[in-house]
Amino acid sequence: MSITVEELHNIIKNNTVAKALADAGNDNGALDAVQPDLPTEVVEESFFTELSILSAFSNPIDAETCLQKLETVAESNPILKRVLKWIIPGAKGLDFGNASVRAQLDALYIAGVLTEKELNVLKSLGEKKVIITVNDISLAWARYRGEK
Repeated sequence: MSITVEELHNIIKNNTVAKALADAGNDNGALDAVQPDLPTEVVEESFFTELSILSAFSNPIDAETCLQKLETVAESNPILKRVLKWIIPGAKGLDFGNASVRAQLDALYIAGVLTEKELNVLKSLGEKKVIITVNDISLAWARYRGEK
């Protein structure tokens, strides 16, 4: 689960069908009812180096092209030049879940530096799929059963 128990509780509480099913102890049914309300992905702190970036692309040539474009732009952009130091081997990595990093990626896309595919691959490094199980529903709702 990539959302908090409290966040999941609030999602259940705001879905009248899921709430009624959870109150009745039908956590399987509550999970089915709440699925459309659940986020599919969340942004989280995620540090990656250029090796991780290379492996994120299905075609290594696409990855290399993307990295070269970033390096070319960095020659005239001191902030990007500094940031790219964090992706070199041995560095901690760049946090692709960081809002400022994600905003910079968006700006590079808008400026025509990155393609939509490159933007999506790079931003996906900072995203994690949300998987909610019946046990998560039980945990989120157990202490609230019958809450009005």
